[in-house]
Amino acid sequence: MATVGAGRARILAGLAAIAAGTVAAMAAAGALLPQLLDAPAEPPRPGAGYVNPAADGTCTLGFLAEDPAGRRGFLTAGHCGSVGDAALVPGRLGGWTRIGEFTFAAGGSQWADELDLGFIALDDPAGGEPGIADPAGPGEAGAAPGRVLAPAELAARRPRLCFTGQRSGRSCGPMTALVGREGSDVAFAAAAIRGDSGSPVYLERPGRAPAAVGLLSGVSEEGPALSFAELLAGPAAAAAGFRVVLG
Repeated sequence: MATVGAGRARILAGLAAIAAGTVAAMAAAGALLPQLLDAPAEPPRPGAGYVNPAADGTCTLGFLAEDPAGRRGFLTAGHCGSVGDAALVPGRLGGWTRIGEFTFAAGGSQWADELDLGFIALDDPAGGEPGIADPAGPGEAGAAPGRVLAPAELAARRPRLCFTGQRSGRSCGPMTALVGREGSDVAFAAAAIRGDSGSPVYLERPGRAPAAVGLLSGVSEEGPALSFAELLAGPAAAAAGFRVVLG
């Protein structure tokens, strides 16, 4: 089993993709809108972007899920926020509107040899959709995942994996190895950039619903372009008790 060294680092919340203070200023402007009168311009869904004004950064929503208490929300990368941070998306009125807040966040370190998992509990439990965003058609969604793949299945098949990120869109490449703690992460040959953190990683299955695999966590710092995902069925993530909403 491959291990991860200093060549792997987290995609740190999109801070380099925006001017300093831009997100905070935009979020502050959005906060002036009466949120009771506003709503997301598009239903939040896996692969869509969000702003965390507390971190002055952007990340991507992962799979729609339920926490151990049954609250519905979105999984994402834990390094994208801290418990209590709000998640904002574009609103219908032209500003930014809140969809929920982090109620779980593990993985604040720059280095990725630890659990990297977050959960944004939705203010409106009916406000999220499970279908993965279609980067070719804004506002459109593909199929919701039909199942979650176990690490053993990935190790046996070494399939081609894809992610959908708010900045890169859809990107795919062959799996290269299980890595991290007890094979809790997967590496695959696809390029990601800042702002893609938290993206849903999945296996496309022609004629069937995609299979959920994990959440985009980091990229290689040297050598061939590799992306790394926290496995949903990995030992640490599974112990957190979240359940992906299936189609």
